[in-house]
Amino acid sequence: MRLDDPAHKVLTASPKSGGCGAAGRGIEFERIAWAPTGDGRYDKDTQTYGNGLVGSKIFGDELKLPDYFIPSNWSWLQKRDRIFQVTPAIFTYKGRELMVTASKECRVYLMDPKNPGATIIRLRSTARP
Repeated sequence: MRLDDPAHKVLTASPKSGGCGAAGRGIEFERIAWAPTGDGRYDKDTQTYGNGLVGSKIFGDELKLPDYFIPSNWSWLQKRDRIFQVTPAIFTYKGRELMVTASKECRVYLMDPKNPGATIIRLRSTARP
């Protein structure tokens, strides 16, 4: 919703697969709001972003998805309902903006929101889901 618009126009953008669930959004310094997507397919050509994270930002009067992160094993995650279900936390550490989130796969992803595909570190819990 554009709060600076007296009509409070509601803007939407869709990952086309999986949808954005009840988890909240993390907003980084470039004003991109990151949200996890649910079970679904990934297809870059059709801009379908299931089982990952999507970044949305207002450009003029439109809400667009300028960036995303899909783990390389998205298909395996989809088959086993191991979606990202955690609101991304965005913070600054030693002058660098970082984003951390997790999935039902018991993995924690630490990434740079300016280049989410280049995951900095992916930690796996010793407990199996």
